[in-house]
Amino acid sequence: MKTSELRIGNIVQDRHSWIKVTSIDDDIDDDRVMPVPLTEDILVKCGFERYELINGAYSEWKFGRYRFHFRLDHDPPANNFGVQTLGTEAKSVHYFAWCIENLHQLQNLMFAITGEELNIKP
Repeated sequence: MKTSELRIGNIVQDRHSWIKVTSIDDDIDDDRVMPVPLTEDILVKCGFERYELINGAYSEWKFGRYRFHFRLDHDPPANNFGVQTLGTEAKSVHYFAWCIENLHQLQNLMFAITGEELNIKP
């Protein structure tokens, strides 16, 4: 995990539990601190709602006024989601694609899109 991907407040994990990033420096121990792999359970904890399963490969999720298409890649790593977003406002449909593998990447993406931190339920 690259420290340049982290922001204060991101969730990562050590060997036993999730931890919140409170400071960022180049001395983060990559053997002790690891990213949290993104799963459907984590999407639910982040406030996403499953909307529809598309062709068995994509699932559409709602988050506020946005809809996201998550695709679980079957190549390693197993928890690799591709993301497309679209705003639901009329005349405002935008498609973007990112490779989102970990919770901190989703947190950063959602902050960039909404300007708000992702509220993650335990």
